[in-house]
Amino acid sequence: MRICTKNLQMHCSYVPFRSRLAVLLHCRTSGKLFDLSRFRAKSKVRRLFIRELLYADKATFVATSTSTLQNLCSSFASACAEFHTTISLSKAVGLSQGPCSSPHISINGAVLQPDDEFCYQGSTVDNTNSLKSELDIRIGKAATTFGQLRPRVWSNGNLSIRVKIQVYMSCVVGVLLYGCETWTTYRHQERRLNAFHMRCLRSILGLSWKDRVPNTLILQTTGSCDLITTIRHRRLRWAGHVCRMEDNRLPKQVLYSEPPDAPRPIGRPKLRFRNVLKRDLNTFSITSISWEKLASNKREWKSAIESGKQT
Repeated sequence: MRICTKNLQMHCSYVPFRSRLAVLLHCRTSGKLFDLSRFRAKSKVRRLFIRELLYADKATFVATSTSTLQNLCSSFASACAEFHTTISLSKAVGLSQGPCSSPHISINGAVLQPDDEFCYQGSTVDNTNSLKSELDIRIGKAATTFGQLRPRVWSNGNLSIRVKIQVYMSCVVGVLLYGCETWTTYRHQERRLNAFHMRCLRSILGLSWKDRVPNTLILQTTGSCDLITTIRHRRLRWAGHVCRMEDNRLPKQVLYSEPPDAPRPIGRPKLRFRNVLKRDLNTFSITSISWEKLASNKREWKSAIESGKQT
């Protein structure tokens, strides 16, 4: 193991799936994402263990028991000591997803601070495995950026509407939809994001709800589309990119996998990414049976989702 930084941030997560070593997934990357019966095969399904996620100066460990997570953190701390690398304990947190309480993990005698959420690569991960905290933060940061640009851009009469919309899409929408390619969004969450989007467009045009101008006319005047379509477009682009990856890449393995021995609770289950992706395909008039064959060609896939975006 090679570590190039002096200080290292650390996150520890406890996920309640049955496995001795790490989070166990059954993986089969031969296609047919929406056919869950493929995982019943005994010879073509591979076992995928997810234990650590290392990126730059950040390290994230996942385990299914507190003892296993403690062993991982202790081994990692010993390796860091051999390479004279310091773990930033003030930035290290422990988090549990599921009904269990936060794990109590110690590193070099110091107990990690349990937390309900933490920020990883710009995205917020919480103990409920939902997007509520992430959307609150995204909307807050986008609103702050929008307010900071008001005196120089939105209130500047020397700039055309076209230039203002370009700045808005780059600076505000870019902040708002950071990481949206992997979001599993419900309808009410998409409507909330789109409502913020329409408020910003009306503010740029100098209009309010009292002017009784419909959203369709606002979008037509600004030459933009609603934010729900933008999220679906970006999600489909990302899905096509992952589909074209090699079978040994972790994003593709996770996409084409299913946790074993994890029955879904009674009642309406939570949405999964494949459920949202299937909904996006139907909205863009792309069949869920042959979408992988279409996505294998980058140019044809881009043309298909662009045409679906216009409809």
